[in-house]
Amino acid sequence: MRVTCKLGKAALILFAYLPPVLLTACQTLTDLPALAHVAPPHPLDPLTTGEYLAVTATLERERRVDSASRYALIVLKEPPKSAVLNWRPPDSVSRHAFVIVKNGPQTFEAVVDINTRKTTAWKEIK
Repeated sequence: MRVTCKLGKAALILFAYLPPVLLTACQTLTDLPALAHVAPPHPLDPLTTGEYLAVTATLERERRVDSASRYALIVLKEPPKSAVLNWRPPDSVSRHAFVIVKNGPQTFEAVVDINTRKTTAWKEIK
């Protein structure tokens, strides 16, 4: 079953407080492209709602997940320390997400580049 959600920006503020596993319930958002490119104020800030949605959309577009897949974890993959120390507002730092996906009995670890919307690492954990 595929759920399509059309939420305004005010509703997305509330959506930001849902656990990442619940984000899979909403596959299509009208504001997804705009939200995914909102630069957070600091490189170590947690992922934004738009970034969570960009990560799940990227994995779906690349056919790495399906409707039976479950996200055990989606978190910020911290940038190198040097990038954080050299960061000054309004500079931006490349943002990556570390993801653990359950596909039936298989478990995968992935790294998704949020800026380019590409999976940079994908390996099965045995």
